[in-house]
This record gives sequence, structure tokens and C-alpha cells, in this order.
Amino acid sequence: MCNIIQKISPKNIFLIDAIGALASAIMLGIILPLLNHFIEMPNSILRYLSLIAFFFALNSFICYWEFPKKWRILLRIIASLNLLYALFTLSLLIYLYERLTLLDFLYFII
Repeated sequence: MCNIIQKISPKNIFLIDAIGALASAIMLGIILPLLNHFIEMPNSILRYLSLIAFFFALNSFICYWEFPKKWRILLRIIASLNLLYALFTLSLLIYLYERLTLLDFLYFII
């Protein structure tokens, strides 16, 4: 596993991050709202999280295509923002705990 990670170029890390963020944006903004009879996370919050994920994807795609000279600092910023996004999502799960279903937790935790 470690060997595989070492073989991924820094440029491709931006692409992997962009694809993951885009997948999150699609799930949160399109698919989960369609499943609102199973998912109790409010659609307004899902769309807000989707919008954030979309901008993360856009930023990572731009970094992939342009591959700036200062890629290391940009990668650190993206990693920090991803961590903040995860903590924000976790705080929403805690705040809305009483309202959410098992499927909500399974989606957001896994």
C-alpha cells in the first residue's frame, strides 16, 4: 500500500482529490436529496455541503491542469480545508443527532 502511494505523482494527487470532491458534490447535491424519505439530513444542508465540495473539486481540477510551482503549499491548504470540512460535517452530525437516521450516519461516517 505504501509503495502505491509513493508512486502517485503530486499532480495526480490533485486529480484524485478533485474526483473525490466531485463525487461528494454529486452525492450530496443530487442523489441524497432524491432519497429524502430515507435520509433525514435537511436538503438545505446537503446542498450547502455539496456546494463546498464542488468548489473544492474545481480548485483541485485547476491545480491539476495548471500544476503550479508552489504545489506543496496548495496541497497543504487543500488538505487543511478537507480536514475542516470533515470536522464541520461531524459537528453537523452531532448537532442533528436526534433527527438523523442510521443511513445518514452510515453515509457520512463511512
